[in-house]
Amino acid sequence: SQPVPDNAIYQLADALKAVQGYEFPIKFTETTRAFFSMAALGSPAPLRTGITALLANPQDAAADKVVSSDKMMHSTLRTTCVATMVSAG
Repeated sequence: SQPVPDNAIYQLADALKAVQGYEFPIKFTETTRAFFSMAALGSPAPLRTGITALLANPQDAAADKVVSSDKMMHSTLRTTCVATMVSAG
C-alpha cells in the first residue's frame, strides 16, 4: 500500500465533521408547537422568553441559543443527525 494524502478514510473523516457541524433549521409541527407552548408556561424566565420568541419567529438566533442550551429542547426543535457507528478499513 502506498499512502496518499486523499484517501477514503480521510474523506470519511471530512464527511463526519460536516455532519457534526450541520445544524438543521427549527421546524415546529403542530405537536412540537403545542409542547413548547406548554413548556414555556412552566419554564424559568430566560428559557420562557426564548421559547416564546422562537414560537413567534423560529429564525431568532439569540432565542435558539438560549433554548438549545437544553439538549432535550434542542433535539425537539429540529431534526437531528448524529454519527453513532463507523466501520472502515
